[in-house]
Amino acid sequence: MTRPSRGFNLVALANQGRPGISCVHFDQHDAVFRQDDYADCLYYLLTGKVWLTVISEQGKEATVSILGPDEIFGECCLWGHQKRRMTATVLEKSSGVRISKETAIRLVNKDTNFDDFLIRHLIKSGARTQEQLLRRVLNSSEQHLARTLVMLASYATEGGMDVTIPRVSQKRLGEMVGTTRSRVSQFMNKFRKLGYIDYDAKTITIHQSLLSVLLCELDGSEE
Repeated sequence: MTRPSRGFNLVALANQGRPGISCVHFDQHDAVFRQDDYADCLYYLLTGKVWLTVISEQGKEATVSILGPDEIFGECCLWGHQKRRMTATVLEKSSGVRISKETAIRLVNKDTNFDDFLIRHLIKSGARTQEQLLRRVLNSSEQHLARTLVMLASYATEGGMDVTIPRVSQKRLGEMVGTTRSRVSQFMNKFRKLGYIDYDAKTITIHQSLLSVLLCELDGSEE
């Protein structure tokens, strides 16, 4: 299990049974919170993956980010927002720490170690979101699908072992990428023929060779 570093152990505080801070567990497809829910806490992710999405006034859904361990989300409650600005959906069994708004504010005022922890993770969160939005704008849909699969497998770009993950529907992948289900089906079939992935009714296996899609555009890629 991932642990906060640099002198601050958020999990230890949660295990002490302090009011307003607790360990939480989620199953695949659980909604941690939904857009427009009351914003009363933030979360620190220990294991698993969480998908952040937002729905526009026109009803169009867009992916904000896919989070992994050692990341925070739901922090908008600290900036005075009364309602959630996005939806957080669990992509696989996950665990984390829930911190109430009141407890977080109290820790900010009394614990400099928590201040350091929070600032580091807010900077990390902002940089990650900016990078993902830029990639979404600049990369082709095919590259963005490849990157999404790599993120789901928690690869680093330096390499890694082949990873098998629970099957994510092509409709949901299309929502994450911002393209149609038929386009996702086309790209997935292409990736499988090229040996980048394998999939069946229950799982997707992402091979290390898929990383090459992130380094250069495949022949025939189009937006």
